[in-house]
Amino acid sequence: MNKYLVIFVFVFITCNNGAKSGIIPQFKFTNPESDKISTYYIYDYVSENDLITFSQKENHNIGKTSIHYFFSHNANIPSIDLRQAETITEIKQILKGYSHSLKYVFFKKHDGEEYFEDCLSNPSDSLCLSH
Repeated sequence: MNKYLVIFVFVFITCNNGAKSGIIPQFKFTNPESDKISTYYIYDYVSENDLITFSQKENHNIGKTSIHYFFSHNANIPSIDLRQAETITEIKQILKGYSHSLKYVFFKKHDGEEYFEDCLSNPSDSLCLSH
């Protein structure tokens, strides 16, 4: 078998990982208090219901907060800057610079109450990092 074909297949499978669902994990952070923040790239064909279902299935610690930011699949969020951040506040500040590519936010409060915001339709919502 041609070695270039093997390399192509490997790269295709690796890069396409997550494309079936259209939700591609980009970054996850858990602070010492077990609050979580995650960023994802999503394709245009992913519905709001898909995102809500996906977010509800993600691991959430009772009494803690979880935030999922869903960015356009062609956004270019700086992973290195995010990995160097030490707090959720720092991460939000970094992400604020990319709010133009933010499509949706799923927020689960410590009491289990959930919010889902369409940032394309309502970019001024406080969950959408526009402030």
